[in-house]
Amino acid sequence: KDQKVKQNLLIAGLIVVSVLLLLVWNHFRQKDKLAKLKIESSQNEQKLLRSQMNPHFLFNSLNSIKRFYIDGRIEEANDFMADFGNLLRQILEQSSKSFISIEEELEFLSLYLDLEKRRFKKPLNYTINFDPDEFDFEDQIPSLILQPLVENSIWHGIMQSESDGEITITVEKVDEAIKCTVMDNGIGYFSG
Repeated sequence: KDQKVKQNLLIAGLIVVSVLLLLVWNHFRQKDKLAKLKIESSQNEQKLLRSQMNPHFLFNSLNSIKRFYIDGRIEEANDFMADFGNLLRQILEQSSKSFISIEEELEFLSLYLDLEKRRFKKPLNYTINFDPDEFDFEDQIPSLILQPLVENSIWHGIMQSESDGEITITVEKVDEAIKCTVMDNGIGYFSG
């Protein structure tokens, strides 16, 4: 009888261990699925932001080129069109990537801001604070993530203000995270 009891206890123990292993495996499988869904959701949000940004900015830039030509500012129109073409090339290259280097994002942002400065009816100045020595080669950010924030800062903050436009973009490493800050002197909802 003792042998049979030991055998039944061993079988019961194996069943309990098997059930526990299945539960642990299922937990990690669900956790992995959730992580993949979060990444996919984040990538879809990025694509949506890019698709919203591009038509609005492109339309306004084309109107600016047209206005330069109508006003007889041919050289300015040609320069704007050359820089605009370079910006379009960067948009096409970067929109196919989920992540890019910080330097690429800031180069794109500088070109965008230079174009906006030419379209702006009042002075628009910007400063980009970035120390490349703080970052590793592997450090990347979502592509075209800062441009919608800067565009919002210009058109909903600075354009509504009486003063000249000032934008400060700061990219820094805080602990192991990359912190990007866009500050403007427009009317905005936040003070700081």
